[in-house]
Amino acid sequence: MFEIVENTVGAITNHSLYLNGTGRFTGDIYANNGYFNGEINSISGVIGGFTIGENSIISTDGNLKLFSSDGTGNSKIEVRNIDIGDGAEVSGSIRIGNLSLLNPSTYNGNVLTLIKKE
Repeated sequence: MFEIVENTVGAITNHSLYLNGTGRFTGDIYANNGYFNGEINSISGVIGGFTIGENSIISTDGNLKLFSSDGTGNSKIEVRNIDIGDGAEVSGSIRIGNLSLLNPSTYNGNVLTLIKKE
């Protein structure tokens, strides 16, 4: 079903739909290609090998996971086989098991610290 929402001018010609204005489709849309300008909103779906969740984007192989905190302050990135490359900066610290790699300007000149596990 296609619904005309506002002063819409459109036409269906030669197997094509032309729309100038705002329209609403209900149901599924299938296409070979799509080009969008503006904003796309979704709380679920799959795009290019990534599954979109309400607060996450996860690669289909599970090697890259991005989680938004949704206001809780617990955002995180999970990555397998990470290559940081040149120019990477640590603004606070990176924890590796019982060891933390520290930014010396943030931690009084300390670079490494051993954390006692409780």
